[in-house]
Amino acid sequence: MLGIVAAVIGNYFVARAKVREAEMLYRQKLADSYLATAREYTHEIYVPLSVMLSALADAYLALREHIDFETATAPEEERASFRESSEQFIADTAALTARGADAFMTTDLEARLRDFTHVLRSSQEAKDTVTKVVIQSFLLGSNSTSATTTSTFLPTVVVAAGRVASSMSIALGSLKFDAHTETLAAPTTSRAFEERFNRDILVLKASIKLVTLGAKEPA
Repeated sequence: MLGIVAAVIGNYFVARAKVREAEMLYRQKLADSYLATAREYTHEIYVPLSVMLSALADAYLALREHIDFETATAPEEERASFRESSEQFIADTAALTARGADAFMTTDLEARLRDFTHVLRSSQEAKDTVTKVVIQSFLLGSNSTSATTTSTFLPTVVVAAGRVASSMSIALGSLKFDAHTETLAAPTTSRAFEERFNRDILVLKASIKLVTLGAKEPA
């Protein structure tokens, strides 16, 4: 009797494993098909976008050479030049989306590009750094994310009170909470803008390479 029960249980787990394997293969095929379709628009969307990002990155490097990060200042001529480059990038991005290019962008790239463009636009005339706290909860042992909340004032309070790190994790029982601050806008001559700008350029470029070269997806 015990042998029969053990055999049934064993067959059940083998069947479950085969189902999971089939589901994984199916999702992989969908992902491959998804990227193959996106790859068809390499020269119409991804290459032009990469060129636009490179030009913007070069414009920021030209500004950065003249930034005094201690006082967060730079000559107005240099700031104006970067502002012009930023406005051109925003206009070119809008032109891409206006003709439906975002329909053929990966979901990750589309979301990151929209977020970056918003930060870039908001930072042009920013006098102070505006941040939010992003809090995510995870069930330990899984990849599920259950909630995200944001704030535009808490980071200032937290940093002023204890100069804590920009991210932290807390485990409570079976739940893990991750919190980090994210810049929404900052003066273009500030360290906060430099960090957000460089990070976003790097991730956007990596997202493009995921399509054009099949590189590993950025974390």
